[in-house]
Amino acid sequence: MEIHITTSYAKKIKVWRVPTGTQQWGKRKLICEESGFKTDWICVWKYDKDDTIHDHFVVEVFGEDWRIQDSINATRRHSKNHPQ
Repeated sequence: MEIHITTSYAKKIKVWRVPTGTQQWGKRKLICEESGFKTDWICVWKYDKDDTIHDHFVVEVFGEDWRIQDSINATRRHSKNHPQ
């Protein structure tokens, strides 16, 4: 799965996979972390047939002296060579 992020010259991004339900932030998993001053980012998460993507995906964007966090909706689409 590719997550495309467009920012205003952030210095770092983090993408978290968070289980659904309440009070689940402590069970999150970091699936992508990138650094560098740029505006376009791509996070690639490789999953297998046993993984679910019915979780929340939270993007954190860091600037020089600021941080923004937001959740995103994901749509599952397999490539033609995907085993599922």
